[in-house]
Amino acid sequence: MKDAARLDPNCPKIWFSMGKVMETLGDYTASADCMATALQLEPTCPVLPFTSIPLTFD
Repeated sequence: MKDAARLDPNCPKIWFSMGKVMETLGDYTASADCMATALQLEPTCPVLPFTSIPLTFD
């Protein structure tokens, strides 16, 4: 899982998932750190990829 965070460190979904895994393993401090990172990155991640937004021309 940490390899995934190294591949795309700006993806909040990866950090959230890693936080859930850490919580399941009982490492609550690491879980909280991962969740905090996910929350910080959430505003930088668009809901839709820019490639899925249709282009319009006037």
